[in-house]
Amino acid sequence: MPFFSVLWIEKHEHERLRTEENMVKRIFLLLTTLMLLCTAVQAEENTQVKHYLLLGEDGYAADSVGTGGRSGADWLGDAALKKRVLAILTAAALLLVLLAPTAWAAVGWGDRGEDVRRVQQKLKQWGYFKGSVDGVFGKNTYDAVMRFQKKNGLPADGVAGKKTLEAMGISSAKAVSVSSGSSHAQDVDLLTRLIHGEARGEPYVGMVAVGAVVLNRVKNSRFPNTLAGVIYQEGAFDAVSDGQINLAPGEQSRRAARDAMNGWDPTGGCLYYYNPSTATSPWIWTREVRLNIGDHSFAV
Repeated sequence: MPFFSVLWIEKHEHERLRTEENMVKRIFLLLTTLMLLCTAVQAEENTQVKHYLLLGEDGYAADSVGTGGRSGADWLGDAALKKRVLAILTAAALLLVLLAPTAWAAVGWGDRGEDVRRVQQKLKQWGYFKGSVDGVFGKNTYDAVMRFQKKNGLPADGVAGKKTLEAMGISSAKAVSVSSGSSHAQDVDLLTRLIHGEARGEPYVGMVAVGAVVLNRVKNSRFPNTLAGVIYQEGAFDAVSDGQINLAPGEQSRRAARDAMNGWDPTGGCLYYYNPSTATSPWIWTREVRLNIGDHSFAV
């Protein structure tokens, strides 16, 4: 096995062990908390027993001591039951907080399950992932995440953390499915950044036209059916490839995105646009040009 492969495997094995170590620490903290809670409950029950001994099984305390004139046995039983219920509820809450993984906190090497499957589906849809969508985060998935991160100006660590998942349009494993895409607000923000990266400096109608092309692709069966899927499709937009999509957009770009999403399509249904002065792809010149706006030609 090549030396660099050994180092690569050792690195991710170390990360896996570190994750397991953190889980052990969480379990230890949970057990310690439960022990302290049980001790506190036992101390309270001992106090109740003292009251019971003072009152007697059939004795009654005066209302002034807060028992409502009930027997010591009844008082002791009710108080102990309440404490046990409280202890169970507290333990359950701690268990959820300490052991339940944070939704989409990170998906990385060695992980398995539906979370990994959704990431793989996104990456495969955009052309970054060539393997089978099997829900196992191995070398192919790691390489695909790395390619996606490098293309989109994200820290290239091979781990699908918060920023990487947001760039994929995944905000919650339970709330967002691969086919449903991101929320409307996220779509507006993403389209705004794409328009700013691709068409800032163009006439306003040309900026809207760029946004319309993206939305026309979402509705076309030849392209991914989500906004994020179209924008992050490998090689689709220069602003994604060179990182300009990560620039802070201006208000004009945001207005153009809203106008496009509200239905304004200056292109009349075009699926492509390019700058004739800078285009290098022979294929794009084969498209039928319908109109020109600013420096861009819009085609089908």
